Amino acid sequence: MTIPLAGVILIAVAIIGGAIAMGAFIWAIRTKQFKDLNTGAYVIFDKEEPVGEMTDTTFGYPEKNNPKKEENKNEV
Repeated sequence: MTIPLAGVILIAVAIIGGAIAMGAFIWAIRTKQFKDLNTGAYVIFDKEEPVGEMTDTTFGYPEKNNPKKEENKNEV
């Protein structure tokens, strides 16, 4: 029974890929990449855009940050 060349190449690539993935995982554990997973989620927030408060004017909301709506209210 012989294994076709494509099968040998496929098995070799799978083993090499698995070894690279395992090496990357071991590196991540040794350098404590998984120590604090929550900090990265809050990096994008600051004083101008606090956590839990919508500051974008997507679809007209929130109305307090939409200057066109405030101007129209004053004219009526």
